[in-house]
Parts: sequence; C-alpha cells; structure tokens
Amino acid sequence: MATLNRDEFERRMHEWRDSENAAAQAEELVRSVGQAAADPRMGQLLLQARDLRAKADAQLVSIMAALKAAVENNRR
Repeated sequence: MATLNRDEFERRMHEWRDSENAAAQAEELVRSVGQAAADPRMGQLLLQARDLRAKADAQLVSIMAALKAAVENNRR
C-alpha cells in the first residue's frame, strides 16, 4: 500500500480488532472444553481458532508494515 491515510488506518485496525476478538473467543472456547477434545468437532474448532489467530496476526503485521512505510516516507 503506497499511502496509509487515517481512514484506511482506522478501517484496517477495526478489521484487525474484529479478527483478534474472534480468535480470542475461539481460543477461549477450545480451552473451556478441556477433556472433550477427543470429540472430532473439537479438532475442527481448534483448527478454526488457529486460522482465526493466523488471520489476526497477519493483519497486524500488515498494519505495522504500512505504518513503518508511512513513517519512513514522512522522513523524506
């Protein structure tokens, strides 16, 4: 992304917060189930939680890279 204006930054942060919340909720659900992990549905839930966490993490990395580029661009 060439520029990161305030609206784009806020939109991306909102998307990240949504993803972060979804990942945290899924991870908490997996933890709360505990010993029922032998149920095949729990394996699927764990995979979903991992996917949500990966999405949130990737979004944050992207935002941080865009911010770093914007700061570097402003120094020029």
